Amino acid sequence: MGVNIRMPQGNASAQSNESWKATGFVNLWVKRTDGSKFKLGAIPLREQKTTDAAIINRLRQEGGVEALLNALEVDYQDVNNDPSKVNVGF
Repeated sequence: MGVNIRMPQGNASAQSNESWKATGFVNLWVKRTDGSKFKLGAIPLREQKTTDAAIINRLRQEGGVEALLNALEVDYQDVNNDPSKVNVGF
């Protein structure tokens, strides 16, 4: 007995669902003492998410990046007690 599997040829909803794509990114940088900088990471923001959309709108306004910087609270959670010997510049 054979099995006939039919794959959809033009599933428009699957092809047009791009909600996973970021609208923009908040990049995190660490300034080094020699004037260079190291990219620590990037946080994707998506307009489809209500809070992300509000942040994107504010970042697009004059002084938005500075306002975000003032509102940020940085936290660190250590999962490995092995200290690094890399000079990160601060």
